[in-house]
Amino acid sequence: MINLLHHNLKENRLKNRKFSQLLFFFLILLIFSLTIWVSLVVFGIYQKQENVQLDAEIMTVESNIVKHQELEKNITYVNRQLGQIDTVITSRKQWSKIIVELASRTPKQIGLENVNFFADNSTSGNGNITVSGIAKTLEDIEVFQKSLDNSEFFDNSAFQSASFKPDESTFSFNLTTEIIVPGAEK
Repeated sequence: MINLLHHNLKENRLKNRKFSQLLFFFLILLIFSLTIWVSLVVFGIYQKQENVQLDAEIMTVESNIVKHQELEKNITYVNRQLGQIDTVITSRKQWSKIIVELASRTPKQIGLENVNFFADNSTSGNGNITVSGIAKTLEDIEVFQKSLDNSEFFDNSAFQSASFKPDESTFSFNLTTEIIVPGAEK
């Protein structure tokens, strides 16, 4: 091929071609760099949105934890109150039943003159009853004592005193027994 162009023109053309190639390469590099920059900006915006959403979720979880802790405290308080109520119900004295039991355990040969109730001065923590009365024989008092010990309401019956009244031909006695609340711990 014969080149009819002048040598200077030929060089200019070559320079222009190299410059065009260089410009094209620079534009490609610029477009690529802009694409990466835009991608990084978009990714940064996305990350900020994700962080805001995560912060909101963390705040919700922390709020739920506080509510859960408050509920646990309330449940513990209610359970403690229910336990105390249960203790009161199971350990309360059923006075009418205690009096009926005392009457039913008293033999016909025994006459009760005085019954005193003393709260919480016993080993059971439920109190004592002191009974004063009269009996025809010491055996009658012993039967009365054993009868009380066989009751679910009384325990640890003991004579405090006994004396013979010759003018009435009877024995005067004092007996103490512990009160037991059926179903409660001893």
